[in-house]
Amino acid sequence: MGNIYLLVFGVWFLASVREILGLSYFWQLKEYRVDRMNDFLKTSKGFGLILSLNNLVRLSLVVVLFLSMDAMNSWSAVGLGIFTLLMLGYGLKTKKLYRPKKTFRIMIIIFGAYVMEILAFVIFRDHFLWVLLLLEVIRPLLVSMVVLLVGIPFKFAKRHVIRKATRKRKSLKNLKVIGITGSYGKTSTKEFLYDILKNEYKVVRTPKNVNVDIGVARTVLNDLDEDTEIFVVEMGAYKKKEIDDICGIVSPSIGILTGINEQHLSLFGSIENTIRAKAELLASLPKNGVAIVNWDNENCHKALKFNNADEVVKYGMDGERDVKATGVEQDGALLKFNVHIGEESEKFEVGVLGKHYVQNLLGTIYCAYKLGLSLKEISQYVKSCRVVEQSLELFDGKDDIRILDDSYNSNPDGFIAALKTAKALKSKRLILVTMGMLELATFAINILTGSNISYQRIPLRFFFTLASSFPAINS
Repeated sequence: MGNIYLLVFGVWFLASVREILGLSYFWQLKEYRVDRMNDFLKTSKGFGLILSLNNLVRLSLVVVLFLSMDAMNSWSAVGLGIFTLLMLGYGLKTKKLYRPKKTFRIMIIIFGAYVMEILAFVIFRDHFLWVLLLLEVIRPLLVSMVVLLVGIPFKFAKRHVIRKATRKRKSLKNLKVIGITGSYGKTSTKEFLYDILKNEYKVVRTPKNVNVDIGVARTVLNDLDEDTEIFVVEMGAYKKKEIDDICGIVSPSIGILTGINEQHLSLFGSIENTIRAKAELLASLPKNGVAIVNWDNENCHKALKFNNADEVVKYGMDGERDVKATGVEQDGALLKFNVHIGEESEKFEVGVLGKHYVQNLLGTIYCAYKLGLSLKEISQYVKSCRVVEQSLELFDGKDDIRILDDSYNSNPDGFIAALKTAKALKSKRLILVTMGMLELATFAINILTGSNISYQRIPLRFFFTLASSFPAINS
């Protein structure tokens, strides 16, 4: 039966590649954070990683082997080989192969996982089938152990990078830093602001969706120099103290709070914790700093009590505001509105789809205004602003089908805005592509008439096909 064992070992190796890559992929996706992975495991997809039909059958084989007292080793090996081969074939047929992004850290994790598995075979070589079966069952735990062990030296390296970045930032005496945070709208606000300011200043912004301490620190070290005048920093968080840590690196003097909702609620634990975490940007501002706050968002009112800056600017579209938009109109792919700051006003036209972008633009416009640009200049520069890729991008397909791609990110407010934008297009055949909303715990909102949709276990990507009889939307 030696040849059978060798064949089973070969099949096991092929299947283990797929599983280790998949487990590594999800750890990488969750930024190697135990809290995010723990939250993910509570979802149906995450739960399936641990207690799937695949693993249940393997566990059953372990039990059968134990009860047989080694009498059925060969048949168990054959059964395991056939089952594993079938599962591997099914996975390849459905193209369900998760592959992590190739990085130094992920290569160490994969290598470490295989070293541990091979060591188990070497140490317990007289119990080949037992080891093989048990490894199949406990692989998620084994990969997790490797991730945590590998994370120890990376934590020390991270602290070193952050210390270097903090020292460099302090040496740039003339640098003005603008921090942007909120549950939604951070990236678009950052990109809008960059597109405006780059016409007058030497500006650096954090790339793409980089918004955590180590990413910000690397940007400081790699991209800032003595000639940089403005640094626009997107700041994200999954728990309290994380935005405060970023502010400790870059020392912002202007803070923009885009809005606060239930995004990542399962990690923060409560909306009050979310508010306190986002308010860390305002609390870090110097006395002569400026807090620019979306006053249409009720949670931002609560965050303002932690503010340290003397100057507070409230922007929005409802009621009395320091910066206000009126006459908002979506004319095809062109967003038109008027901006009022004190006695000044100016007409704006921006090539973006979605009226909700006006709020992000208002904070951006005032920030540029505060830095010395006139409303007229800003109205010209804002024409070049574009949305982040996959953020309400409209494409015309075959057979009069239109595709509205909003798959960059999603949150409760953003999802409602996407649905309203889809409805406003009045297309006969329209497909809205959107990301699933993760880490919302049991939070639910009314989106379609008479419907409560829970976002606790919505998949990573899903489609809503919207017909011309699109139902009314609750705001």
